Formats: sequence, C-alpha cells, structure tokens
Amino acid sequence: MATDNMKRAKFHPLALIAALLWSACGVSGAAATSVLPLGLDAIVAHAQHIAHVRCTGNEVEPDATVGLVTVTSFVVLDRVRGAAGATLTVRQAGGERDGLAIDYRVPKFQPGDEYVLFMPAASKLGLASPVGLAQGAFGVRSESGGK
Repeated sequence: MATDNMKRAKFHPLALIAALLWSACGVSGAAATSVLPLGLDAIVAHAQHIAHVRCTGNEVEPDATVGLVTVTSFVVLDRVRGAAGATLTVRQAGGERDGLAIDYRVPKFQPGDEYVLFMPAASKLGLASPVGLAQGAFGVRSESGGK
C-alpha cells in the first residue's frame, strides 16, 4: 500500500522546472517593490538635489536598456541643495507609450502639482528616482488660510 501511495505522489521534475520558470518570468502578473524605510537624515544624506518644484510635464521616450523612460520637467521654486538653475529634469525608468506600459513602481508626477524632491545623482544610464522612491518625494499642497 505504501508503494501505491509513493507512485501517486511522485512528481515530474519537468513540471517543477516549468512552474519555477513561469513564476520567474513574472507571468502571474504580481509585482512588488521592497524599499527599506529611511529616516530624514538618511534621505538628506543621499540627496544631491533638494528642491521645492512644480511639475511642468512628462514625456515618455523609448530606451534600449530599460524599455521606456519617463522624462519629467520641473520648474524650481526654491532650492536647498544642488546645481543652480531654474529647471530640474528627472529621467526615471518606465512609462507608457504606444500601447506598451512598463511600471518599475517609481513615483509619478502630475503637471501643475508641487513637490519637495530629494534626488540622488543620476546613474550611469542617466536615470534617477527620488531617494527611497516615494520616501524622497513629498507633495506640497496649499490650503486656504495660508497653512
């Protein structure tokens, strides 16, 4: 009887390999991004640029390395750290263009909205996202009454 159960419980190695490949390729559609929580001191320490900005637009461009790149333009309202200039341009991996969507779970910015950004130096590919992803991008909102 034990032999019969062992025959039924036997698995096929090819099925296991196929399941592992299936999940490794991301076919399930599940996605996650893990980012370690950072304190304000760490966010400031890793930021090459710290600025209060207003988003003026987003353009998505094809990129041979990461597929798509979203180029976001900002007007600088106030700068705490970084090179002088009236504008700041951020190139982040991902975006949507011509029916292709690539989402690397980086912060997204809306034209007209204001932010305080803590930006690191750009990578060798010319890409940068806020320090700690969403941890380095603070939305600014004005309320009536000046608060």
